[in-house]
Amino acid sequence: MEAMPDARIVPDGRAQQIAAGLRAAITAGRLAPGTRLPSVRQLQVQHHVARETASRALGLLVADGLAMARPGSGTYVRPRAERLPLSPDRYSRVSRQEAASPGPPAPNDRPPRAAGFRGARTAPAETHLAAVFALPVGAPVYERTALLTHQGAPACLLITHYRPEHLAGTALAAALENNGEREHAFEVLAAHGLAPAAVTEQLLTRSPTDAERTLLQLAGAEPVMEVCRIARGHNGHALEHARLVYAGHRFLWSYSHRL
Repeated sequence: MEAMPDARIVPDGRAQQIAAGLRAAITAGRLAPGTRLPSVRQLQVQHHVARETASRALGLLVADGLAMARPGSGTYVRPRAERLPLSPDRYSRVSRQEAASPGPPAPNDRPPRAAGFRGARTAPAETHLAAVFALPVGAPVYERTALLTHQGAPACLLITHYRPEHLAGTALAAALENNGEREHAFEVLAAHGLAPAAVTEQLLTRSPTDAERTLLQLAGAEPVMEVCRIARGHNGHALEHARLVYAGHRFLWSYSHRL
C-alpha cells in the first residue's frame, strides 16, 4: 500500500528541492493533470533520501494545491479547474437579461449560480458597513449569505447587506431570500424601484479562512479572490454592499479599456 505524503510544512532543504523539481514538471506540463507522481519509495531511491524526506516533498505539493493524495493509491497531479471568465460587463443590463433568458447556458459565459440559500438575518452594522450606508455603528442592517456554484462545484461565497428600510417587512426581503438561480439580485432590486445605477469594486487576494476553505473545497495553499462591491442608486445612496469570496483557481478576471 502506498504511504500517504506528510503534509506538514517542516523546513527541509532536500524535501523542498525534490518538490521544486516535481513542481517545475507540473507547471511546464511534463506531468499532466491526473498523472501519478513517484511514490515515496521511488523518491527515496531516486534521490537517496530518508522516507520522511520523500514523504515531506510530496506533502509540500499537496499543500500547494498542485497534487492530491488518494489513500491506498498514491499522489496524483491535481486536475486543473476550468476557469470562468468574469468581466465588468457582467453588471450591464443586457448581460443580466441574457443570463436570465430561457435556454441552456453557453459554456463559460455565465456567472456562478446559487447552490442554496444559506441564511438571512438582521445584524449590527460594523464600522465599514455603517460608513457605506450612512448609518450609526451598530445600527441594524439586513444580511444575506449564499454559496454559489459553477459546473456543480462550490465557486463563491456571497455575503450581501442592505439598508433595513429597503427590506424589513417588505416583499423585497422575501424576493431576495427566494430568488431563483436564473435571477440576478440587481433585477430584484430594480423590480422594487431600487435600480442600481453604478457599481464600485475593490479586489484583493488572500489566504482563505478555515471556514472558507471548507465551503469552497480548497486544497492546500490555494488563495481566494475577495471582491468588495458597492451598488448605488441614481441619487448616489448605497443600495447594496456585497462581499464575494471566490475560489481563486476557478476564475479569470478580464478587463478591457477603450483608449
